[in-house]
Amino acid sequence: MNILQFNVRLAEGGAAGVALDLHQRALQQGLASHFVYGYGKGGKESVSHQNYPQVIKHTPRMTA
Repeated sequence: MNILQFNVRLAEGGAAGVALDLHQRALQQGLASHFVYGYGKGGKESVSHQNYPQVIKHTPRMTA
């Protein structure tokens, strides 16, 4: 099974926390899970990004 989750934020807010938890649990079960987030102040990575090295930041700079 391949899981791909998109969320606006990485870990800030309730929905982000739940999505990130589901992603981490899927990884622990050996599933192919990917978590992509888009928001970071000024187009930069979330302040929490270094705590979750397996997540992907994707925001084109011109839309940040």
